[in-house]
Amino acid sequence: MFEIEMEPEVVTWLDTLSFVQYQRVMRNVDDHLVDRGELLDGDHTRALREGVRELRLHLEDTAWRITYWLPSARGRESSHLAPAGHVYERSE
Repeated sequence: MFEIEMEPEVVTWLDTLSFVQYQRVMRNVDDHLVDRGELLDGDHTRALREGVRELRLHLEDTAWRITYWLPSARGRESSHLAPAGHVYERSE
């Protein structure tokens, strides 16, 4: 199990979402990062390069990606920290 640390960019983006969208994002974060942070399934999480990954999700008709990394990839020793770093809209 991982604890999530969110960068200001992600927090700012979350603040723009409706309550329903926010709940959906946080459910995805909980399901795929908190509970299974090290596992990649290809549909919801994907490796971008060594140690850097993205959480993939859809809000209505828009595909979004939240990049994250595991502690060892950023020089952090705690195994209970998976920071969410950047969020971006993916062009289809």
